[in-house]
Formats: sequence, C-alpha cells, structure tokens
Amino acid sequence: MVAYPHRTPCEPKTPVPRPLKALASIRHQCDQDLLSDLRSICSPSGARSTLAVLTEVGNIAICLIAAALYPLLLPLLAFHIGVRGRYLGNLMHGAAHGTLARNAKLNNTLGWLTASLVGLSLQDYKEEHLARHHAHLGSEGIDPKLETYRHVGLIVPGKTWTKRKLFVAVVIRGSIIAGSRRVADLFLPRRQLDTDRLVWTIRELRNIALLLILVACAFHWDLIAPLLAYGIGSQLIRPAINLITDVANHAALIPYQDDDVLKTRGFAGGRVTTYMFGGYADDLAHFAHHWFQGIPWHKELEAATMLRKRFPRSNEIPFCYGLIYSRHQSLPSVFDDIVRRLNPS
Repeated sequence: MVAYPHRTPCEPKTPVPRPLKALASIRHQCDQDLLSDLRSICSPSGARSTLAVLTEVGNIAICLIAAALYPLLLPLLAFHIGVRGRYLGNLMHGAAHGTLARNAKLNNTLGWLTASLVGLSLQDYKEEHLARHHAHLGSEGIDPKLETYRHVGLIVPGKTWTKRKLFVAVVIRGSIIAGSRRVADLFLPRRQLDTDRLVWTIRELRNIALLLILVACAFHWDLIAPLLAYGIGSQLIRPAINLITDVANHAALIPYQDDDVLKTRGFAGGRVTTYMFGGYADDLAHFAHHWFQGIPWHKELEAATMLRKRFPRSNEIPFCYGLIYSRHQSLPSVFDDIVRRLNPS
C-alpha cells in the first residue's frame, strides 16, 4: 500500500485505492498481478496536488514581479509563464479526471483555480475532454484532436512528409493558429449554427470588460510589462505548447488505428524536452493515462514504467525519445515517428 507522509484533513490516514478506470481492451490483455499493482498506486494525494498548484502560482508570481522590475526580460518571462501555464493545464486535466484529490470538493476547487488562471472553464473542458476525446478517441467528427491535426495539415492523404515540413506545420504554423484561435475564442463573437450569424455572448463581453479593466489598472500602476508577460505567456505561448503536445500524444496514430494499444504515444527526453513538456508527467506518460484514467498524475510515470516492462505487448507501445531529435540509439524522436507513420511506404 502506498504511504503518504503529508496529508490534508480531508484525507484518511490509510489511502484507499480508487478505480483504475481501465479501457476494457487493455484490461483484458493484462494479468491480474499487473492490474493489482496498478490499482495499488491509484490513490491521489490532495496535499501533493495542492502543493503543486501553489508551486505553479508562485512561479508565475515571481515572473510577474521580475517583469515589473526588469521589462527587458519580458520575452523570456512570457515564455516561462507559458510553460508553467501548460503545467497548470495538466493539473486542471487531472482535476477533470478527479485524480487531484480523493476529496471531491478539494479536487474541484483546485481544478477551478488552475482553469481560471489560464482563462478556461473546468466544466467546458470536462465536456470536451472526457465526453469527446476519451470516450471517442480517434472518432471522426467527435474527437477534438482530429480537428487539431486537420488544422495543421496532418490529415492529408497522399502527402509526403519530411521532418522539416512537420516542424513548419506544427511548431510555426500550428503555434500561430493555436494562439490566434485562443484570442478569438476569448474576445471575438461566435457564429450561431442555426443562423450562421456572428453574435456576441456574455462570455466575450465579460472578457473584453475584464481586459479593459486590467489594462487601465496596468497603466495606472505602471504594470504594463507584467500584464504583457502574463497575457502573451498564458494566452499565446501556452496554447502553442498545448498544440505541440497534442501532436506528440496522438498524431499519426489515432486517425488510422483501431487498436487502443497503438493510439497513444509516450516519450522521454533531455532537460529541454522535460522542461517544456514534462510538467506533471501527463504528456510523457500519456499512453498510461489513456489506458488507466484513474491513475493520479504523480503516479503516471511509475505506471508507464510498469507497463513498458510488464504489459504483454510492451514492444508495440509507441514510445519515443525527444521531440525533434533523439539521442537514444533504439528510440526515434516524436517527429521521426510521426514522419515514418505518415509515410508508410
């Protein structure tokens, strides 16, 4: 049984394993010993998740203070805020799955806080992520990841890909698309499906009013640099990193596979890869998360290691090292793997 040295008052002294929420097709391929060991680590720690959220809030606060004191560092600080915003997004993702804390109120409170800090709605995210992505992984017209890949041009039958073309499509064009769509989603009117008209909703008007208030306060107290750092980082850079990780997780896998083992990628990497994409393990151990949604974020790497050693078809798990280049002799980079799968001939 897993022991937790730090507990919050809402947690019992002895962790009680939660349901694995395993995909039936995966569970049937695992022996009982493996399932039992996975179930034993399926107990989220509310204290650890709370500390993680506070750590990210502290990171961003330090960046904002630094931006006020040293405006010339704004590009670097905005980038770091974008990376830490992705970390907050991964914690929000855990809250959507109910794996930040055993106590539902604490889990939802942490989820609401992390979602609010990056300008998202936890409820909207749950509906999109759980009901559409997980429940219909790879389904045309339902899974939002397929829409993402289509926007960056990855689902084009007959197209020949190179790593350079993939870099331009994902890192350059994809980042621009992700950032512009995020800004449009926050502030521009939405198109009504029944009338095909652009209509302002309370949500966009509220966001515009909040932005005007923040800009006025920033001018009044000479805090333009922190506001720019936070806005660029959380609403432009973070969505770009999200898109890159979305591509790393499933691209060239879910559009063409009916086998759950082959639909989700995992990857490891050096310091830069881990810094940009390794926040709270979800992206690096993404196949373990999709197979067993009940495993908390702080146990996903352990679960992924367990599965890569003991799962009967472990040699078939799409696993890579590095995003663009690999320093591992036997593992391709994510981009190499995507190019190989998009160019099967």
